[in-house]
Parts: sequence; C-alpha cells; structure tokens
Amino acid sequence: MLKKDEGNAEATKTKDEQQKSIGKLFAKASDNASEAEAAAVSATIGAVSGADILQAISKSGEVFDKNIKTAIDAASIASC
Repeated sequence: MLKKDEGNAEATKTKDEQQKSIGKLFAKASDNASEAEAAAVSATIGAVSGADILQAISKSGEVFDKNIKTAIDAASIASC
C-alpha cells in the first residue's frame, strides 16, 4: 500500500545528458567490452523504486473504486 506522498510516477534515475551518453557505454561486439564498462552501463541506467512503479500503475488508468475487494485492474489495486 502506498502512502499519499510516496513514490513518483515519473521517476527516472538518469538525467537528460546521462541518457544521451548511455549508448556510448555499449561496445560493439568486436570491442570486447570490459566489466568496468558493463558496470558503468548498469549504474547509469539505474532502477526506480517499487513505490515509483506503483504510482505509475496507479496513474496509468482511470480509477473508479479505491476498494481492494472490488478492484478489477492494476491501477485500482495500486491506488488502494
């Protein structure tokens, strides 16, 4: 269950400039990418929190009823 101000439906762990540079971190098949490059890619992409994901689900559809017993879709369940 989410609290009122918990999570951000529009969360991203990368900024605009970082998103543009992610492609540069991926090596061509012939470049023999190192583990350091792979770690840099992973760190740059990042991950959003579960609360952020639930907020996005909650806002993805029209929520008619915030009662968990009668919820019929993921958006309704996430908003309960």
